[in-house]
Amino acid sequence: MKRFFIAVCIIAAFCFSGCGKKKDSSKELAENVAQNKVIPIYQAEEDKFFDFDENEVQDFAFVDDEGEAADNLVVENKEEKFDDEWDEDELTLAWEDEIEQDEEFKVVNFDLNRNEIRDDQRPVVAQNVKVAKDVVESGKDIVVAGHCCQLGPPSFNMSLSEKRAKTIRDEMVKGGVPEGKVKIIGCGSECPVVLSDNSDKEEKIKELAPNRRADISSS
Repeated sequence: MKRFFIAVCIIAAFCFSGCGKKKDSSKELAENVAQNKVIPIYQAEEDKFFDFDENEVQDFAFVDDEGEAADNLVVENKEEKFDDEWDEDELTLAWEDEIEQDEEFKVVNFDLNRNEIRDDQRPVVAQNVKVAKDVVESGKDIVVAGHCCQLGPPSFNMSLSEKRAKTIRDEMVKGGVPEGKVKIIGCGSECPVVLSDNSDKEEKIKELAPNRRADISSS
C-alpha cells in the first residue's frame, strides 16, 4: 500500500511539472506576440507548403521579364487595336458617298433676257451632261427647270424660262443623253432664290442675278 501511494505521488508530480512547462511555453508565446516578434513556422508545415509538383508551376502567372510582359500586353490589346482600325466596308461607303456628292448637278446661270450659255458656264454644263448620262444609265429621268428674275412681265419671263430649260436639254442630247429622258419646265419668276427692292436699276440687276438660272434634278 505504501509503495502504491509513493508511485501515485511520483506520477502526480510528473504531471504537474509537465503542465507547468506548458503554461510557461504559452506564456512565452503570448509575450512574443505582444512584442511583435516573429514566430517561426513549424518545419512540418513549412515542408508541406513547399511540397508541390514542379509541373504545376506553369499554372502561375508570374512574369519575370519586361519584354515578356510587353508581349503579353500586345496580345491582350490586339482586339482593341483592331477596333480602332478603319473597316473596309465603311471606307467603301464613305468613298461612294463622296462620289455621289461630287456628281450632283450644278446650277447654270444666264445673262439678263438671254438664254444662250455663257462662256464661264460651259464647264458647268459639260459636268452636268456627264452626270446626266450616269443618272439615265441608272434608270432615272432628268428634269431641267428654267427660271427668271422678277424684272420684266410675267408672260415674257415664262417664255424665257422655258427657253433656258430647252437650251440645257439640247446640250445634254448633244452629249449623248436620250432626248426622251430629259423633261423641261418653265417656272418664270415664281421661284426666286434672292429678292431685291433696290431702287437702283443696275444694282438691282446684279442682286437678282442668281435667279436667272436653270436647275437640274433627277426623278
